[in-house]
Amino acid sequence: MLSTVLRVIIPIVIVVVILIALLLLAKFMYRVVPIDKALIITGSKEPKVIVSGGAFVIPIIRKADTFDLCMITVTASKDEILTATAVPIVADWTAQIRPDVKDEEKLKTAIRSFKERGKNGIVEDVKLTLMGTVRDVVASMTPEEVLANKEAFKTEVEKNVVDEMYKMGLELVSLNIQDVSDNNGYYKNIASIDASDKQQAANIKAAEVERATREKKATELKEAEIAEANASRESAIAKMEAEQQEAEKRKEIDIKKAQFKTETDTAQANAELAKELQITLRQKEIEERKGEVEVTRQEQANLAAQKESEVKITKADAERKTKKIEAEADADVEKTKAAARVAVAEQDAMAISKKAQAEAEKTKTTGVAEADVQKAKAEAEAEGIKAKMIAEAEGIKAKKAAEAEGEKLLAEARAANDKVNFEIESLKIQTQAQIEIATKTAEVMANIGKNAEFVNINGGNIPDLNSATGTGNILIDTLSQIPGLLKVLNTENQALNGRDLKEEIKDFSDSTLSGLSNLKGENTSSSK
Repeated sequence: MLSTVLRVIIPIVIVVVILIALLLLAKFMYRVVPIDKALIITGSKEPKVIVSGGAFVIPIIRKADTFDLCMITVTASKDEILTATAVPIVADWTAQIRPDVKDEEKLKTAIRSFKERGKNGIVEDVKLTLMGTVRDVVASMTPEEVLANKEAFKTEVEKNVVDEMYKMGLELVSLNIQDVSDNNGYYKNIASIDASDKQQAANIKAAEVERATREKKATELKEAEIAEANASRESAIAKMEAEQQEAEKRKEIDIKKAQFKTETDTAQANAELAKELQITLRQKEIEERKGEVEVTRQEQANLAAQKESEVKITKADAERKTKKIEAEADADVEKTKAAARVAVAEQDAMAISKKAQAEAEKTKTTGVAEADVQKAKAEAEAEGIKAKMIAEAEGIKAKKAAEAEGEKLLAEARAANDKVNFEIESLKIQTQAQIEIATKTAEVMANIGKNAEFVNINGGNIPDLNSATGTGNILIDTLSQIPGLLKVLNTENQALNGRDLKEEIKDFSDSTLSGLSNLKGENTSSSK
């Protein structure tokens, strides 16, 4: 069993040992550089440069080294340089440089140039290069320009040294001109002269300022006087304008008051005129209605008189007919009586003529003859009485018929007269109501016409008084719109009650007149 375990463990141990050896070898072969250094791998045709990174380096066939990428400061002090005017000056400057890591070829150039020489070699070479460039720039400027335009001096140096830095694989980060002076007192003399000039200029400037101040004060005083005068003038003008505006406003207010009073008076006058006109029209209409009623009443009186005359004539005719019938009946009775007497006389004559012939039979025929005579006489008297009674009955019948016809005509005449009187009373009531409505309407319009605007119920304003359709009278033009109002009321009444406005008014009038009629009937009954 141990052998079995060993056979399993030994391979694992071997693998682990190999892995550890490989890891150690890899750690030994893998080179890493910090961010401020560059890794240089040589051993092939071209060196390989890695900035702030790492790579595998196989020993024996490859070699790894580092190159410092930090900033390097180069300074120069008390460097005396001749200017364009042959005046020597002393310039102190400081430059900041570093290898150019943005371009791999330039970095390789810097490595080739300064890897073995180190930082001191870089400082020496850069200092010599910059000093030469600074001398060239100063030689093209005057002492005054160098002192006064340090920024231009610096820019010119940077521009001229860029190509030299590129050739060395370096980058000029900054260049500061710290101080510019001279050892011969040139700048001091210039300062004295400049101070004198500045003093003179200051004196001149002070004099100019004083003169300008006096002129400014004089100008300000003059301007103040002018401004005060202008302000006084503008104040006076503004006051006049304000007074004028106030006067115009008062004038406008007075005009508006006058216009309002005129309109109010006109509206009141129109209302009064409309009231008087309405009253006049109503009175005229009443007079016309009264005339019509009077004519109707006269016609009714004439008709009643005519009916009464006809009744009288009918009564007279009835009486005449009755008398005629009675006379005819009497005549018939007399005629019957006469005929009876004639018959009796004839019978007597026949009896006398036959007396002689009948003497033989006298005893036999005497009783029969007397009976026949008595019978004939009785029949004649009966016929006369019958005819008289018939005549009397016909007369009474005709009289009653005539009286009934007369009573009928009188009743019709009374009914017609009552109807006319009822219509007259109804017309009086309606006319009086219309007069009161018109009077109250005119009074209300006269009161509210002062401040109210008449509005048409149909949705429009009152017709323009100056328009072609207007009469010039507000109330009359408004009253002319009453038909439209009635149409609107009719529509609203139909929508609310489902009936026509005329039917509502008719029912109201009928109920009112019916009450009046009943009252009149009761008064008539009580008077009878």
